[in-house]
This record gives sequence, C-alpha cells and structure tokens, in this order.
Amino acid sequence: MRNSRLAVFSRQFSTTRYHLRSIEEVFIVSHARTPLGSFQGQLQPVTATQLGSHAIDNAVKKAGVEKISIEEVYMGCVLQSALGQAPARQAALGAGLPKSVPCTTVNKVCASGLKAMTLAAAQLAVGHRSVMVAGGMESISNTPFTLARGLTPYGGIQMKDSCQHDGLTDAYSGWHMGKCAENTAVKLAISKTDQDDYGILSYRRTEEAIAKGVLDGEIFPIQVKKGKKIFSVEKDEEVQRFDNHSFRNTPCPWGDTVGVGSCSKLADGASAAVLANNTGIKMHNLQPIARIVAYSDAALEPIDWPMAPSLGIKDLLKRAGLTKNDIAQWEINEAFAVVVLANARELDIDINSINIHGGAISVGHPFGMSGARITNHLVHTLKKGQYGVASLCNGGGGAGSILVQKL
Repeated sequence: MRNSRLAVFSRQFSTTRYHLRSIEEVFIVSHARTPLGSFQGQLQPVTATQLGSHAIDNAVKKAGVEKISIEEVYMGCVLQSALGQAPARQAALGAGLPKSVPCTTVNKVCASGLKAMTLAAAQLAVGHRSVMVAGGMESISNTPFTLARGLTPYGGIQMKDSCQHDGLTDAYSGWHMGKCAENTAVKLAISKTDQDDYGILSYRRTEEAIAKGVLDGEIFPIQVKKGKKIFSVEKDEEVQRFDNHSFRNTPCPWGDTVGVGSCSKLADGASAAVLANNTGIKMHNLQPIARIVAYSDAALEPIDWPMAPSLGIKDLLKRAGLTKNDIAQWEINEAFAVVVLANARELDIDINSINIHGGAISVGHPFGMSGARITNHLVHTLKKGQYGVASLCNGGGGAGSILVQKL
C-alpha cells in the first residue's frame, strides 16, 4: 500500500508544470548614494534607515521605473542595534516602495553592500525576480553602547561600544582590525612610509576627482534637520578635513606602521542600485548601464582577512575566463592602506589602476554601504566596454568581489 502511494505521488510530482529556466543576464540600471558624513559629523542626525531610504528613492527615480515594479529589496547593514526591526524594510518603505515588497537585511561585515548586490544578481539570474533594488547603509555615528543583561555586579558595570565590538573586533582572537592590519604589514614588510604615502595619495585622488566633477551624478544631496535648523549636505565630509602637514604624525595604536591617517575613517552613508534581468529590462523598457559578469566570495584565517581580496579576485577572474590584463579599473576597499598595497603586490596590479578616485581612507567607510559604493562608482566611471573589479575584505577572514562591464 505504502509503495503504491509513493508511486502515485511520484507520477503526480513528475507531471507538475515546473519548467527549467535558462540563466538570464543581470544588469545595473541605475545607482545613487548619499554624501558621506564623518563620524558624528553632518549626517549624525540621520539614521541608517533614513539614509537608505534616500539612496533607494533616488536610484529608483533615476532608473525611470515605477516603484510598484520593484519586486524585492536587499540592503547591507552591519551595526543594527537600536535601529528597530528589519532595517532594509524600513529603508524601502521610507523610500515609498509598496508594502508588498519583501526586504532582507544583509550582514557580511564590510562586504555587506556588495553581498546584497550579488545576492540580488543571483535571484535575477535564475528568473525568480525581474527587477530589484540592492545596496547598503550605515550610520556609525548612531551606534549605541550596550550593557549585559542581568544583576549589577559588585565593582561597577562595563558597557560595550557596539561599533568596536560588532564591527571592528575579530571574534576569535579579540584583536582589533587595526592589529590584524599591523600583523599583515609586518609579515609583508610594508612600511609606515609606504602606507602613509598611499593614504595621502587617496586624499589627493579624491580632491582631484571632486575638482573634475567625477562624482557629479553619483551623489544625491540630502536635507538634514538638526533641532530647528534644516541644511543640505552635498559633498563627502572627510576629504575636506585633510591636513597634509600632520598626516604622517598620526598615532599608530596597534604597532609601528599602521597609522590612523592610513586607515579608513568611520562614516555615515548609503548607496543603492536598481538591478534587472533581460525580462525586467524588456518588461519595463529600461536602459541598462552595466552588466554584472561574475561575482565571488573567499575566506581564509580570520586574522588574515586583509589578504582575502586577492583570493576572491583570482577566483572571480577564473570564473569569468579573464585575466588581470582585461581589467581597466580596480576598486579594492581602503579598509587600511596596507590592504590595498598587499593585494596589489599579491596580484601584481599597478597601483595607478586601483582606487583612482580615492576611497575609504579619504571619504570614509560606512561598513554596510561601502561594497555598494565602490561597485556603483566603477559603473559610474568606467568607459563603454571596459571591465572593472570591486573587492572588499571583511572581518572573520572573508572577502567579496564583483566583476562588471560598462555598456
């Protein structure tokens, strides 16, 4: 009897109308980001989800697609304490997307924004969705301190900085990310001078990019209310604070080489993109600006995360059947100068083709946003037909990488 029932079920299942779908190409249709605010700077009054709403709203408007046509939203966000339930959902509804849109918040530490985009790309490639929004957001200025639940112990209580604990400390060794960077610098004999030289170069590149209008059309000004005062934030804040005279004298808290100046700066901001597959492009008559060619994740020993991008990039190029010589432009997140220098050496890439408009050292690093920011910046600045690679190391020993081609 049991076998006959199984046979009936098997026949029913085999005749159910499931059709294999071919893999679709995935495109970036538009992108938008906020200016980046320095830690407890101009964007401090704005929450991470409000920043996310601003980026999503402008990306959707720029794409020329109706908000009701967005089928799903993925947003990276690392420091979620006190934001309330479902930060991605808050950002989407705050942007005016329909309440029927499902949303997911992604946490892959510094690679969160990029991972949100590659997860969306996977959904689109298999035809599960046709138009999506993906990106990342963070307000490090508003991250709270936490207190362990329970009885108050004798001798006082100790609070934890959620940014330090959840965003900047290796969970296995207890090392600060700066100590991990110092460890890599020592092993590879990358000097403080080399790191400071690169840090200064990052600021100079960003200053030049601003002067030439490279970021025009990428940044969307945001209105900020502080008390009774309302003002507009239009530019990245950190680069305006650069002081060449004191840069090389910034302290090295974790050893002898990794200085505060050559580190990424804590910051607030959000970036979002509208992604679509062939079906979505045709259905909504959209004009794609770039093609997502491939993506990859990689991992190694947790404290060696500074070197993870090289692993991911090698895998990425292998998957795409390309070599480093096919890549016109690279974005390797400037978590620390040593990360860029070490991976450029490992991959034998000319530093003049990496982060050509500066990066997290000079504009800041909102953890959940940065992956989306550097991916979208590639799309914004590549020339037609060119390939670009974006990659970020992330705490825990990982990295995320993506390969795009400008159309």
